[in-house]
Amino acid sequence: MGIYMINSESNTINLAGNISTTGIVSHGIFFDRNTGPNTTTLTGNISTSGAIAHGLYLSSSDSNTTNLTGNITTTGDNANGLWLLLSNSNTTNLTGNITTTGDGAFGLYLSSSDSNTTNLTGNISTAGDNGHGLLLDNSNSNTTSLTGNITTTGDTADGLYLFNSDSNTITITGDIITSGTNSEAILIDSSDSNTITLSGKVQSLGGDQAISILANSDANTFNIQSGSTFLGDFE
Repeated sequence: MGIYMINSESNTINLAGNISTTGIVSHGIFFDRNTGPNTTTLTGNISTSGAIAHGLYLSSSDSNTTNLTGNITTTGDNANGLWLLLSNSNTTNLTGNITTTGDGAFGLYLSSSDSNTTNLTGNISTAGDNGHGLLLDNSNSNTTSLTGNITTTGDTADGLYLFNSDSNTITITGDIITSGTNSEAILIDSSDSNTITLSGKVQSLGGDQAISILANSDANTFNIQSGSTFLGDFE
């Protein structure tokens, strides 16, 4: 484990340097169980090479501010780049890229997490099967801003995927490109009242939908900026 805090609050951490881990379940930065509020500033890269070894992982931790200047890279299966689980009202600012190469390894993942603000200046790329780029699962009222591209190359690896998530605001200034089979560029499932702003290419090169909104999703708003292009079907 690189940095690990459990049931901790009101800490200020400033670190200049890289964090690298090699073991299974060896996360780069891990805030666990009632950790927050804390302020963490890292200037350097986070890299993990073990399975289930996430780059930045918040679990049941609220109201933290995390500022990262550097890249997050994971190579293990099920090793997410940035994951918020059961964590609310956090602010995360990342200037750098998120890269995952393992199967089931998501780039940016919010699960059962509400009212978070995430600002990313950099690209999200995943190479594994089932490696979604940006996934919100049972997460509501989050604000996510990405200045950069989302690229996935594995099968069943969607670029932007919302599942059972409502009232989120997502702004992507960049391209969303998927190339694997069964990989949608944008998939909205059982999700309502989200606002998504796009200004770039939205392409599903594997022959799937550029934008797929399933029948059980209502009142979503897409703001398509001038110059955006689409390749793939709409469903």
